[in-house]
Amino acid sequence: MNTGLLTLTIAPLILFCSIAVSLIPGWLYNRRRISVDNPIFNSVVAGLVVARISLVLHYLPAYRNNLLTILDFRDQGFNLIPGVVVGGCVITWYLFRCRSLRKPLVAAIVAGTTV
Repeated sequence: MNTGLLTLTIAPLILFCSIAVSLIPGWLYNRRRISVDNPIFNSVVAGLVVARISLVLHYLPAYRNNLLTILDFRDQGFNLIPGVVVGGCVITWYLFRCRSLRKPLVAAIVAGTTV
């Protein structure tokens, strides 16, 4: 989808859809005062930041001429493995930290990864 400055390809759309689907079990469990919104968003943000930093460090000579291109994530420059590892570590930390989050968070993870 190309709308001028806002250019989205299929990969970000799949990411946004998987995040939205993973929030549905959280909303269903929210009736019991359990919210999985923060763990999901924190893991996604941490994973994306680490994935971008990893790519920028890998191709640092290409980014030295214009430092603002480091922030331009429209080039889809992300290293998948470091991002997934950090996102998984954040989710694991939440799973061990709070017992009441385990069932809804696992349901959210399964729903999001299925998409």
